[in-house]
This record gives sequence, C-alpha cells and structure tokens, in this order.
Amino acid sequence: KFIFQMKKSAKHLPDNQSEKGAIAQIKNRQYTEKLAAYEGNILLVGVNYDKDSVEKKHTCVIGAW
Repeated sequence: KFIFQMKKSAKHLPDNQSEKGAIAQIKNRQYTEKLAAYEGNILLVGVNYDKDSVEKKHTCVIGAW
C-alpha cells in the first residue's frame, strides 16, 4: 500500500536548494502530520532539479521518516 503526496507548486524551495534541504523542509514544516493515522512506513523523497540544465538533470535523496 502506497500513499503519494506531492504539492503541485514548484515554489516550495528557494532556487539552488539541495535535495537534502527538501527533506529538512518536509520535517520542519511537519508535512507528515497529515498522515498521522497511517500505520505503515513513510518514505521522504527530496528532489532537486537543475533549472539551467537542458537535459533536466536532477538529484534526489530518499529516507525513512
């Protein structure tokens, strides 16, 4: 069973913020509180896109809550 939650807006992180910064923001803003009743494992995914890359390069980090 999977629950996937993603905001549509790309404005959640300032430019040039790392994927680790995305994970920190998820924790700091307590986004996972919306899933308080969920009894399974929660994975946090932080993605950073290089806005100047023609190839749309990105980096990501995945961690358990």
